[in-house]
Amino acid sequence: MKRINSLVCTAAIMLILGTAVSYAQYGSGRALLAYPMNGQTLEQENADRVMMMTFSEFGRRVEQNASGGTDHGAAAPMFVFGEKIKAGDPSDRATVVGPMINSDALAKIQTKIEDAVSAGARVVCGGGVTGNCLEATVIENAPPTCDLCADEAFAPIVTLHRYREFEEALAFVNESRFGLQAGVFTRDLQLAMRAYSVLDVGGVMVNQVPTFRVENMPYGGVKDSGFGREGVRYAMEEMTELKSFVMKLG
Repeated sequence: MKRINSLVCTAAIMLILGTAVSYAQYGSGRALLAYPMNGQTLEQENADRVMMMTFSEFGRRVEQNASGGTDHGAAAPMFVFGEKIKAGDPSDRATVVGPMINSDALAKIQTKIEDAVSAGARVVCGGGVTGNCLEATVIENAPPTCDLCADEAFAPIVTLHRYREFEEALAFVNESRFGLQAGVFTRDLQLAMRAYSVLDVGGVMVNQVPTFRVENMPYGGVKDSGFGREGVRYAMEEMTELKSFVMKLG
């Protein structure tokens, strides 16, 4: 039987814990991973679910960044652009979000957004379409069971969710049928270790986005996010068939 290693997509989740982490710390890599390539690559954060306690302030800053607000407040925005995250021609160096792979993919994600809104979600910003490009979109209050959250979006979308207790957030993550990697932003080492212990995922990134990887680390998921591990050494082990050699002496 031919050996294989399967790595499929996931609905990545970020946990922002209280006021223990700043918007600037989270934002330094956030938008660079949520929107470029339009969320249409394996390592993009598809339907990136951001769970937070400091929802009002954090959500306001995410909205300002995606929609082009200029109130930088006490922390820098995710992009130091001072303008809206641009969608359009990928040959334009100012473009962050390019076109969807085809018109069917665009129609599919539009349907998911519409269904989420019908179920009680609110489009905070974005959602507009120009040609085959979907604007960088932020959505809040999307039910966890709606297709936008439960499945891969493959689109430049971030959803925001509230939680009260840390255990509630961990349970939310584990309810997903996916389990590639999760990001936890906190300065509390006990909470970080609790997340590592409880989360049913292939890796927990502390104070780092869940798409982080380097080639010498084991990278892979559990549940519907695949099986096996990538990474130079670990991929070699996955593709290696062990064979025993035993010799009796004397």
